Amino acid sequence: MKKIVWAVLLVIALTVSAFAGFSMSFVRREAVSSENKGRTLIPVERITGINAKARLRDGCYVNEGVSMPYDDNGPWIHSGRVAGLLDEIEGNKSKAAGLPVREINIIDVYKDKCTITYICADDNKRYYTTDFPLAYLKYDKSKAEKADDGIKTPLPGSGFTLADDAPNIRAICILIISLGTAAVAVIILCKKEKAHE
Repeated sequence: MKKIVWAVLLVIALTVSAFAGFSMSFVRREAVSSENKGRTLIPVERITGINAKARLRDGCYVNEGVSMPYDDNGPWIHSGRVAGLLDEIEGNKSKAAGLPVREINIIDVYKDKCTITYICADDNKRYYTTDFPLAYLKYDKSKAEKADDGIKTPLPGSGFTLADDAPNIRAICILIISLGTAAVAVIILCKKEKAHE
């Protein structure tokens, strides 16, 4: 009975590892190639040195942005967003809360400023803002320091993609665990075979 359980476990582990390996290679190929344009796209962090998640600090806002494609694979649509900076409410001026941003990523760092990309929650479109103060963000400082070359990188025409340069960490973990499980199952099944001899 135990032999059957280990054999089934082996089959499942090999299936999962094959799926994880295929998933990693497929996602990677999709991220860096564009079949319809016949050219290779470059992950943005290879161009600018960074593509890192960030969050706004309390009391800080993004007040303007310009639309940005996921990759530089065609014409850019130049539509922008501007948040109302001051509203008059019963004769009093109050600061608006800026654009409704989510999924903020720093994609270029130059001294105390950066370029960020984000999704606006109300229209689900991607925008970017240049010359955004790093002090307004919570981010991985070591990544930002490493990427800071003091130069604002022009992205249109660079052939960038916002896809991660690194393979999916989850898929790598699943691959390692499933291959480890398969190896243990093979060892146990081989020992059982020798015991029967």
